[in-house]
Amino acid sequence: MREPGSNPGLAQPLLPGDVETASGSEASARSIWRSNHPVLLDLVRTPGFSPGPAAPSSGRERPLPSHAVNLFRFIPGYEDEIFVAGKEPLLLLLLSFLLAFALTRLYTRLARRHGWGSGRLAGVHVHHMVPGLVLVLLAGMISFSSYRSAAVVDVCAIAFGIGAALVLDEFALVFHLDDVYWEHEGRQSVVAAVLGAAAATLMLVVTAPFGIHNGAFGERSRLFAFAYLASNSLYAIVSLLKGKPFVGLAAIFFPFVGLVGAVRLAHPASPWAHLFYDEHKRERARERFRHCPGQRMRNRVVNALGGFQHGPHSPGA
Repeated sequence: MREPGSNPGLAQPLLPGDVETASGSEASARSIWRSNHPVLLDLVRTPGFSPGPAAPSSGRERPLPSHAVNLFRFIPGYEDEIFVAGKEPLLLLLLSFLLAFALTRLYTRLARRHGWGSGRLAGVHVHHMVPGLVLVLLAGMISFSSYRSAAVVDVCAIAFGIGAALVLDEFALVFHLDDVYWEHEGRQSVVAAVLGAAAATLMLVVTAPFGIHNGAFGERSRLFAFAYLASNSLYAIVSLLKGKPFVGLAAIFFPFVGLVGAVRLAHPASPWAHLFYDEHKRERARERFRHCPGQRMRNRVVNALGGFQHGPHSPGA
């Protein structure tokens, strides 16, 4: 509703009570406009304010300026659960990360098979983690700047996801300071990429969980849901620290999978084993994982994702 004394000839944004009658995208655009123009909104609400003669009306109000992106608004539930909840940049980061990692691995496998050349600068082989670092740094610096447009934030999220994929695809090279892209140690890059995807997915699910912020949940149900999500997230994190990236990723979506991964022995090379296991317990872990069907399945998945078939060694692209 308009306040008494405001100019009826000036098209004003809806007040909070009026937003309920607007559509979701229109209400979001008006909310963004109000947050970006607080001084103008206060001026419009001032009694006696007159901006001059109003322009002739065409029968429709001009839409308020909006910097909202709402990229996948055509997907049912996307606007309420992703866009309005403020999780669109994180989703774009995750999608760009997965796509960039898949395309990078595809290219390196094809380059290895067909003998394609790699990028070189002044006679020096340039690993793709170099442009990845540049993208991550640029996106991070712009994100900390004064540019607050939703479009800029989304572009930075996409650039950060692509850069992170390029860096983690060669994580083993950074860790060992050696070109082990196609060696046994190079499998650590695939595991690192899975951990990165799991972390982004965990943040996407845990921050403003789907449906929790609306009125469909009562207070008690909301507390129960948050307690469940917190415990499930804790189990997923422990599973990841125990060197079980695929169990930790599955635990985000399937109940009690993370609990099984959290209570069982850690992988002998995991951070958890190095921090909390003595030599006797690490030997038990080595013996278990040496004959564990789950470990063999994990190796097959890593080989399939990374393209670690038997063949001649070729340097990472």
